[in-house]
Amino acid sequence: MDRPVRRYRRVRGHMAAARQPAGGDAAPEDTNDARLSEEERDAIPDFREHSHEARRSRLGTRWVAIDAEHCPARGVTGEDIDPEEYVVENS
Repeated sequence: MDRPVRRYRRVRGHMAAARQPAGGDAAPEDTNDARLSEEERDAIPDFREHSHEARRSRLGTRWVAIDAEHCPARGVTGEDIDPEEYVVENS
Protein backbone atom coordinates (compact mmCIF):
# COMPACT_ATOMS: atom_id res chain seq x y z
CA MET A 1 0.00 0.00 0.00
CA ASP A 2 1.18 3.51 -0.72
CA ARG A 3 2.90 5.23 2.24
CA PRO A 4 0.73 8.40 2.15
CA VAL A 5 -2.41 6.25 2.13
CA ARG A 6 -1.17 4.31 5.18
CA ARG A 7 -0.40 7.54 6.99
CA TYR A 8 -3.78 9.00 6.04
CA ARG A 9 -5.55 5.94 7.42
CA ARG A 10 -3.45 6.07 10.57
CA VAL A 11 -4.40 9.75 11.09
CA ARG A 12 -8.08 8.85 10.60
CA GLY A 13 -7.75 6.08 13.17
CA HIS A 14 -6.09 8.41 15.65
CA MET A 15 -8.74 11.06 15.09
CA ALA A 16 -11.48 8.50 15.76
CA ALA A 17 -9.68 7.40 18.93
CA ALA A 18 -9.28 11.01 20.04
CA ARG A 19 -13.06 11.47 19.86
CA GLN A 20 -13.47 8.77 22.50
CA PRO A 21 -13.80 9.97 26.12
CA ALA A 22 -10.38 8.59 27.07
CA GLY A 23 -8.69 10.33 24.10
CA GLY A 24 -5.78 12.75 24.28
CA ASP A 25 -3.01 10.79 22.56
CA ALA A 26 -0.44 12.99 20.79
CA ALA A 27 -0.07 10.43 18.00
CA PRO A 28 -2.33 12.22 15.45
CA GLU A 29 -0.07 15.26 15.55
CA ASP A 30 3.03 13.09 15.21
CA THR A 31 1.54 11.28 12.22
CA ASN A 32 0.44 14.51 10.55
CA ASP A 33 3.87 16.07 11.16
CA ALA A 34 5.52 13.07 9.51
CA ARG A 35 3.20 13.36 6.49
CA LEU A 36 3.87 17.08 6.13
CA SER A 37 7.61 16.52 6.50
CA GLU A 38 7.48 13.95 3.72
CA GLU A 39 5.68 16.39 1.41
CA GLU A 40 8.18 19.13 2.18
CA ARG A 41 11.05 16.73 1.64
CA ASP A 42 9.75 15.10 -1.56
CA ALA A 43 7.31 17.21 -3.58
CA ILE A 44 8.11 20.81 -2.69
CA PRO A 45 11.87 20.73 -3.36
CA ASP A 46 11.20 19.04 -6.71
CA PHE A 47 8.69 21.75 -7.63
CA ARG A 48 11.13 24.49 -6.61
CA GLU A 49 13.91 22.89 -8.62
CA HIS A 50 11.87 22.39 -11.79
CA SER A 51 9.74 25.52 -11.95
CA HIS A 52 10.67 29.10 -12.65
CA GLU A 53 10.44 31.71 -9.91
CA ALA A 54 7.96 33.71 -12.00
CA ARG A 55 5.60 30.71 -12.19
CA ARG A 56 5.84 30.09 -8.45
CA SER A 57 5.10 33.77 -7.86
CA ARG A 58 2.03 33.67 -10.14
CA LEU A 59 0.74 30.55 -8.39
CA GLY A 60 1.31 32.16 -5.00
CA THR A 61 -0.58 35.26 -6.06
CA ARG A 62 -3.48 33.14 -7.31
CA TRP A 63 -3.52 31.16 -4.07
CA VAL A 64 -3.70 34.32 -1.96
CA ALA A 65 -6.64 35.57 -4.05
CA ILE A 66 -8.50 32.25 -3.84
CA ASP A 67 -7.84 31.98 -0.10
CA ALA A 68 -9.06 35.54 0.49
CA GLU A 69 -12.21 34.87 -1.51
CA HIS A 70 -13.18 31.50 -0.02
CA CYS A 71 -11.99 31.40 3.58
CA PRO A 72 -14.38 34.08 4.84
CA ALA A 73 -17.22 32.25 3.12
CA ARG A 74 -16.58 29.25 5.39
CA GLY A 75 -16.26 31.42 8.49
CA VAL A 76 -12.51 30.87 8.70
CA THR A 77 -10.85 33.93 10.17
CA GLY A 78 -7.29 32.65 10.57
CA GLU A 79 -7.12 33.87 14.15
CA ASP A 80 -5.83 31.59 16.90
CA ILE A 81 -8.49 30.16 19.15
CA ASP A 82 -8.37 28.13 22.34
CA PRO A 83 -9.42 24.59 21.34
CA GLU A 84 -10.86 23.79 24.77
CA GLU A 85 -12.93 26.98 24.77
CA TYR A 86 -14.14 26.20 21.24
CA VAL A 87 -15.30 22.75 22.29
CA VAL A 88 -17.18 24.15 25.29
CA GLU A 89 -18.88 26.83 23.16
CA ASN A 90 -19.76 24.45 20.31
CA SER A 91 -20.80 21.29 22.16
